[in-house]
Amino acid sequence: VVLPDGTIKIFFIRRPDGKKMCSISSGDGGLNWSEVHDEFDLPGAGYHAVRVLLDRNTNEIVAFFHIFRGDPNGRNYGVDSCYDGWAARTIDGRTKWTRPECVYKGYLGSIRTIIQLQSGRIVVAFGDEVIGRPAILPCGSGAVTDVYSDDDGKTWHTSPSRILAPCDPEYNNAGFDGACEPTLIQLHTGRIWMLMRTQANYQ
Repeated sequence: VVLPDGTIKIFFIRRPDGKKMCSISSGDGGLNWSEVHDEFDLPGAGYHAVRVLLDRNTNEIVAFFHIFRGDPNGRNYGVDSCYDGWAARTIDGRTKWTRPECVYKGYLGSIRTIIQLQSGRIVVAFGDEVIGRPAILPCGSGAVTDVYSDDDGKTWHTSPSRILAPCDPEYNNAGFDGACEPTLIQLHTGRIWMLMRTQANYQ
């Protein structure tokens, strides 16, 4: 994320325990980088994917990330093995973080995008394992949906849409995830365009 003064910040979850949200910063366009800075404690073990944006309404940072829930040996995705979606945001001129909040429960795949629309709405799209749907033809086990906030990340809502994608029976894979790992961009018309990873042999 690029701050108002031009500073670049990269956010990540410290491994292997996954209990800290961290960052590094550069004030010279990425030529030199700071030491690792601890941003805030996580409420559980975080996965590797983190997405952040600078809210243009407030100049505060909004972060979205996964936290593991369930049995480390669980194999029933979305039931006993989950990666829930959590959010946190800075306050007071990016000097403090709010307490992280779980805003979506499920088994989220890698998070590839967070955007702010022209209206100010913040949208995070992701793939989620559909409970009870096996990783087989025709559409696999996953569906794409999103959460969104109309108040700068204070509260979040889940889209009623769940998008499936067909799987090609010739796709070289042990199982079929279906639609997953979406990215978003808002077009000049105001419409949102989404590109998804699939097992259809095309995106």
